[in-house]
Amino acid sequence: MQLGLNLIAAACEKGGIGVDGRLPWRL
Repeated sequence: MQLGLNLIAAACEKGGIGVDGRLPWRL
């Protein structure tokens, strides 16, 4: 489960890039 959290945290740091590279993460 920590892997998912790490991916979300990394996405937020990158400026909102989705794990797939197409869906933007806006948290």
